[in-house]
Amino acid sequence: MVTWFLHLMQGDFSRNPTAWLDLIISMFSLAAAPIVKIFDSKKAKIDARNAQHNFDTQLNVLKRQLEEAHKLNDSLHAQIEIAERNAKASEIQASVAARADSIPRWDIRRINDRKIQYVIENQNSFTAFDVQIRLDNGTEYNFEDMAAGSSSKFDFIEMGIWDLQQDSIMIEWSDKPNGKRHTLKKALLS
Repeated sequence: MVTWFLHLMQGDFSRNPTAWLDLIISMFSLAAAPIVKIFDSKKAKIDARNAQHNFDTQLNVLKRQLEEAHKLNDSLHAQIEIAERNAKASEIQASVAARADSIPRWDIRRINDRKIQYVIENQNSFTAFDVQIRLDNGTEYNFEDMAAGSSSKFDFIEMGIWDLQQDSIMIEWSDKPNGKRHTLKKALLS
């Protein structure tokens, strides 16, 4: 490509036919270079525009994913708060239930207006062992073990024979076999 310039410097441009061809090619290259630059520049602009569009699209997708992640995070935090409140409420409810279960519940009542037939009922959530009823005069009625929710009938002979005036009785039981004895004073309703 540069050979035509050497031929021009040596003065033998007319003797060398390829020098003219080299000159034409060089001139064409020099003229085409700006046009190629323009096309390359336009292509680079289009490629840059496409790359920017792809980048913006990916950025928007990432922003939406980030927003969804934030919403999910907020939702999970709300669920955790609700679960913590529910757990606290359950603890309080269990505590109240435990306190309610710790209060002994027994019922003793007369059956069908009969003077001496009574029933004792274990309304607790536990089995009571070695259950006894004690009267003020020392008389005892023994019922052995009574399961939770069970009842037992008995003839309250003192009420019929001696027309005993008894306002209350003592119910005594153990929470396990041969365990600690518990006592409850219960009003006797006629």
